[in-house]
Amino acid sequence: MIITFADRKLHKYANKDSLAIQKMGANRAKLFKQRLGQLHAADNFTDLIHLPGHYHQLKDNRKDQWACKLDSPYR
Repeated sequence: MIITFADRKLHKYANKDSLAIQKMGANRAKLFKQRLGQLHAADNFTDLIHLPGHYHQLKDNRKDQWACKLDSPYR
C-alpha cells in the first residue's frame, strides 16, 4: 500500500525515529511506527479492520478517508 502524508511533520516523524520520540513521546511514536508498518504490509483496507488500532472509514465529507487510533484521543 502506498502511504502519503498531508502533513510534513508526520512525514518527518515517520522517517526519523529520534524526532518522533522527541515530539510524540516514546509510546505514541512506537504506536505510530507500528501503524505505519501495518499499513505498509496490508494489500487493502479490509485487511486492517481486525487489527489493533481500530481502523475505520470516515463518514460524510471524508467518506473516502480512513483513520486509526494511536492512543486516546490521538488518531
